[in-house]
Amino acid sequence: MGDPNRWLESCLQAKIFGLDKVVKSVTKAMKVLACVRRRQLQKLLQSEDYMLHADL
Repeated sequence: MGDPNRWLESCLQAKIFGLDKVVKSVTKAMKVLACVRRRQLQKLLQSEDYMLHADL
C-alpha cells in the first residue's frame, strides 16, 4: 500500500480530475442547449414575422 497520505492524495487528485471532467461536460452541454434555444427563438421570431406579414 505504501504511504497512506500519498494514497489519499492520489485519491483526492482522481476525484478532482473526475469533477473537472464533469464540469467540462456540463458547461459543454449548457453551451449546446443555449445554441439550440437561440435557434428555436430565431425560428419562432421568423414564423411570427411571417404571421404578421400574412395579416397585412
